[in-house]
Amino acid sequence: MLTSGDESYEAVRRLAAGVALDRALDVTDPDSWIGLDFWVRQLAWQRPELFHSKASLSGRRLRWDPGASLPTVTWRRKPGETELALALCHPDGRIRATALDHTDDHPALLALVIIRCADWAEPVRERARALLAETPPHRLAAHAALTLRVGRRRRGGFAQERLTEALRTGPATQTEALLGSGDRATARLAYRVAVERRLLPAERLAQTAARHRDVAVQDLCAEAAVATLGEGSSNRFTEVVVPLLGSRQSRIRSAGVTALRRTGRHADAEPYLGDRSAVVRACARWVLRQGSIDPVPLYRALCADPEAQPPAVVGLGECGAREDVDLVR
Repeated sequence: MLTSGDESYEAVRRLAAGVALDRALDVTDPDSWIGLDFWVRQLAWQRPELFHSKASLSGRRLRWDPGASLPTVTWRRKPGETELALALCHPDGRIRATALDHTDDHPALLALVIIRCADWAEPVRERARALLAETPPHRLAAHAALTLRVGRRRRGGFAQERLTEALRTGPATQTEALLGSGDRATARLAYRVAVERRLLPAERLAQTAARHRDVAVQDLCAEAAVATLGEGSSNRFTEVVVPLLGSRQSRIRSAGVTALRRTGRHADAEPYLGDRSAVVRACARWVLRQGSIDPVPLYRALCADPEAQPPAVVGLGECGAREDVDLVR
């Protein structure tokens, strides 16, 4: 059911009326481009009268070339940006394919070229991919969020691979600019590439692991931060381990506790025997044992005042002996 309240639906109507592209839709929003692609196809069949205007896709503006070996469409005049935007989303693959040949002079239409790289029609898809292969990396990075959404489609891998390669081989500033992206998939890719390229210092990795809102980025940065610690060395303890230990996320605290063994500070795991997280408590016991420290007597001492650290009672129950049953009770 078509609803006039749908923003993408309204954007198609504005484009069909000749409104400039950047005024018809939000060109910075991936959903706007995806919605545009969907609604042009819907309306081209269901509401063809919308396109009988300045930005028309009707036969008055398009001429078929039946003598061509591959069926194509040619414009009687050079098409404008608005007309091309509609043509790139048209249900007819011949119109989409021909429109791609006119996108060089319209950088704003790169978003639709990216979408066409996953087109169901092979001639359209291959033509779009050839164009994308020649696109400068910084322009592709500007559409990272859209590229990654298209990458989830059945034939969307090409654009995503091109973006990833651009970030891996391009300037470091290009990748770093995407670290703060509000798009979750974009931020994850940027951090993954940044870790691979070793673009971030250990201190920043640890702080990101402790504070970032996305769990995948947290885990990635925590692992990378701990990997910078030398075995048996206390180097970077303050910069790396302390932020991890202070995280509100139990997974990151457990990484910090485990890192204590790398720095040779086994005894520093004792305060985490009473952590509220079972994972952190288990890591603390492991680190203590690696330092030849038995955690059970420590738990018994903590349980002398169970109100001070209630989780310590649970911890004793997790590792204590039969004779500790009464103390746990």
